Amino acid sequence: MNDSYPTPWSDPTSSSLTPYDEQAPGVRTDLPERGLQGKWLPIILVSLFFLSSWLPSSWPTPELKWYMVFSLAIVAFLAQGVRLDMRAAQPFWVVYGLSFAGALISLLRAPNFDRAQTNTVGFGVNLVIFILFIPVLATRLTRRVILMVLIFSAILWTFEIQRLVSKYGTLILSSLAETGGNRNAVGIILTLAGTALFYLAAFWRPSKIGSLLQLWIMRLVFGLAGLFLFYNLVLIYDRSGLFEATVGIGAVLGAIWIKSPRKFSGLIRVALVVSVLILAVILVLPRTLETAPVWEPIYERTLTEGIDSFGRRELLLRKGWYLVGQNPFLGVGIGGTKDAIYSIDAIFPYYFVHNMYLTDWAEKGILGLFSYIVLILIYLRFVKVKFFNLPIADQIWLLLFIPLSFALLFKDMNTLHIAIVAIITGIIYEQYQLERTEPENPVSPNIGV
Repeated sequence: MNDSYPTPWSDPTSSSLTPYDEQAPGVRTDLPERGLQGKWLPIILVSLFFLSSWLPSSWPTPELKWYMVFSLAIVAFLAQGVRLDMRAAQPFWVVYGLSFAGALISLLRAPNFDRAQTNTVGFGVNLVIFILFIPVLATRLTRRVILMVLIFSAILWTFEIQRLVSKYGTLILSSLAETGGNRNAVGIILTLAGTALFYLAAFWRPSKIGSLLQLWIMRLVFGLAGLFLFYNLVLIYDRSGLFEATVGIGAVLGAIWIKSPRKFSGLIRVALVVSVLILAVILVLPRTLETAPVWEPIYERTLTEGIDSFGRRELLLRKGWYLVGQNPFLGVGIGGTKDAIYSIDAIFPYYFVHNMYLTDWAEKGILGLFSYIVLILIYLRFVKVKFFNLPIADQIWLLLFIPLSFALLFKDMNTLHIAIVAIITGIIYEQYQLERTEPENPVSPNIGV
């Protein structure tokens, strides 16, 4: 679950427009899925990577070393049996090409050149691994399997959390760390999986529809499962995770409102869902109050020597802005934000900034920040045109980008961010390939910004 360097991981509206040219008329959106050529091997290999990254450490899943994952990525790429279309993969390599270029340039100003160089190589290996994954991620079946892996991993984490609560009671947070769990990493898995389940509760419809009662029972099950995942966020007291979960729920409610045939009826649906959520909070609040306030002050005093969490965050943000001010264009090299600046953070001399945008700006310079801007522009353009025309699993992956983007304001989740961007690139990659093979479907040559 460790997500730091140098290791490359460780942790419809009905539209007639293509995702690349908003002015193209008469383009069909009901394109068939690109085949997997009957090969399950690449799906299994890619899924193994996500399983090893997301499952609890107590499960018998080995921690894959960088050379293991690199070999796995090569075999998965070759097993897919297709060449990598760099034009179709443009969203990934343009965004992370800028980021990697910033990492290379930052070596000119890195105070610890050897460490920054090692971390930059690890970052580069990470990018190669995920770009080899993209042709496999460009199949819908792969993305569905990985979504199930995400939800399955989150459910397993809830069992782990419940076990620790029953064993350690109010010492759940420290016991989670002792068993190899990182609160930030566990929290984001619960957040993303919970958001996915809420979206399924709102929009899931089976290919073979049974009775209406069966449909609503399944949606109720999805909704309750999502609530249970968010409840476990409270048990590990992941405060930023609760904010990210709120953002995810808000994105689902926004989709409900947009998808409604009439805006007023959409507001009624949103109001009903919000009422249910408020009722659920009222019901579980007494239980959570038994846990969080008891151990949190003790844990905070032990960890921070009298400075509360908000004070610690303020110090780390000051550290990040100080480094940006010193090196706004070149950066201090990957890993440089962990260096001690005793005039600012003498109490926490070797902490990361805990803000991925600020971290990448400080470490990779202006190109690191610019890579996020380019990514958001590509994402918004694609979502604006294509979102509700896609299968529900792809809609979920695109939606999960929203709470993940907010999570980066509080956490250093570099590898998970690269993974989600690679999956989104796989969605765009597939659409580009499908539409290019349709003679009646003109495609704009520019799939980027």
